[in-house]
Amino acid sequence: MIKTLPFYLHPGEGRCFQASLKSVLKVLQPKKDYSYDELNRISGRPTGNYGTWPVKPAIELSNAGFYVKYYSGINPDKFIKDGINYLKEILPADIINRIDSGSFNEAKRLAPDMLKMNLFEQRTVDFNFLQEELNRDRYPILMITTVPYTGQLDNFGEHYVVMLGLEGEYIYIHDSANFCHGKQLLQKFK
Repeated sequence: MIKTLPFYLHPGEGRCFQASLKSVLKVLQPKKDYSYDELNRISGRPTGNYGTWPVKPAIELSNAGFYVKYYSGINPDKFIKDGINYLKEILPADIINRIDSGSFNEAKRLAPDMLKMNLFEQRTVDFNFLQEELNRDRYPILMITTVPYTGQLDNFGEHYVVMLGLEGEYIYIHDSANFCHGKQLLQKFK
């Protein structure tokens, strides 16, 4: 089954998470229209061209009564204990260079709360698992790389999109920046 969501173009660089969240929240709360200022507050988005750490929005949305689960291969204990030094071990330098220290420090500070609330699970998820979540009306917001779409191999280009479903060898993506909106080969996401 392929889900549909209202489409919102993100209003500028570094706001793909907020636009993805706006689309999902519009389905979950059709009578409410979240402003980008409100979404920035919920997600703890830093000013400037920086991305969003999913820690604060996971806590905020869970506290507001939404089902939230944050899956990642990142070791939460090492993230909390070693911080940026741990990330330097596992992430490309171009990502490390784009990290906003204020939002990173807040994510590190809030990470123990997220763990206590059981909102995080360290695991690698496959697309069949995500399809099962989608079948339960849980909309996966995925962090992807834009490399397959830009061809810039030296720039990881982290970007948030919403998964709408699977069909054979295809994945349907809701992308607020139009890098990969719509039907895409699943292989590009593996």
